[in-house]
Amino acid sequence: MTKNKLIPILQLILAVVVVELVGFCSSLLAGDIAGKYAMLNKAPLSPPGSVFGPVWIVLYLLMGIAIFLVLRTNTDEKLKRSAAGLFVIQLLLNFLWSILFFGGSSFWWLSCSWTRRSSPVLCGLKRSPLWRRASWCPTSSGFCSLPI
Repeated sequence: MTKNKLIPILQLILAVVVVELVGFCSSLLAGDIAGKYAMLNKAPLSPPGSVFGPVWIVLYLLMGIAIFLVLRTNTDEKLKRSAAGLFVIQLLLNFLWSILFFGGSSFWWLSCSWTRRSSPVLCGLKRSPLWRRASWCPTSSGFCSLPI
């Protein structure tokens, strides 16, 4: 494989690894997520706690792919920097959410905070040409998943 073909692959791997590490660190700092989830008063159709680990791994994988696609788009550098900045804000909010929800036991307040978590992204990328490029990646953060 030539060097020019290897660089995008390494960039993709780096993007995914960095985003996955953020999710992993958040889960470590959040404490006993499975135990606290088991104690929550849940709706009858709530999924079992064993589903969340694999689902979050896939969601963070898709977020890594999405930021890679956005950064590789042939568009204005200022627009890419803005999108990357919004992504970092969104990733930081995702990182803090698990820690505050499960670690801090702020169940009610954080249950209602999805709109606040997603607003930087929705406002910033909705009208962006980058929206279409990354919109195929459904993620929990709303970074590129909401068809508005």
